[in-house]
Amino acid sequence: MQKVELTKSEMFVGFFKTSQSLIKFDELKSHLQKDTARELDKEKRFGGLPLRHNQHLQWLFEYIRDQFIKYSYPETITISAMNHELLLSKPGELHPTIEDLNLYNLYDSPDYTILFGLNGLSQVTLFYDDHRHKNKTWHIHLEKDKFIMFNSSIKYTISPNTSKENRFIIKTKTQKV
Repeated sequence: MQKVELTKSEMFVGFFKTSQSLIKFDELKSHLQKDTARELDKEKRFGGLPLRHNQHLQWLFEYIRDQFIKYSYPETITISAMNHELLLSKPGELHPTIEDLNLYNLYDSPDYTILFGLNGLSQVTLFYDDHRHKNKTWHIHLEKDKFIMFNSSIKYTISPNTSKENRFIIKTKTQKV
């Protein structure tokens, strides 16, 4: 008898150690505010605003990537960033369901999605199927300095912004190398 794994859904959760980091999150937040200074309609903000290159953003991704590589040892799965986006929500706004997998262009679709909470508190709800058990959900809190990483085939929503300031969540779409 032989066991063959056909599908696997994964989620990884971790914290970024800001006290030991060279990354200046205040500079990163001001960079994001400059990028989004103009008034944007909901569709653009909820779909993910493409972010320009920033050294602190790159260092943040490299830290998460290195944690993932350590965790995937001995299989050693390596990922590279396709693009960085910002999910910006104003006070009281709720993100619609997000699906990062493009069914019409699977080649350019990401393998993993990473969400990093830059400020505020939110709850991310992941929607997945477990074989014949359909429409299962998993809820996880996303807070400042916390990241979650999951298969891009999983749909998700983000809870309403209950704070009095704009909430910034950095989203990175990645592919296996």
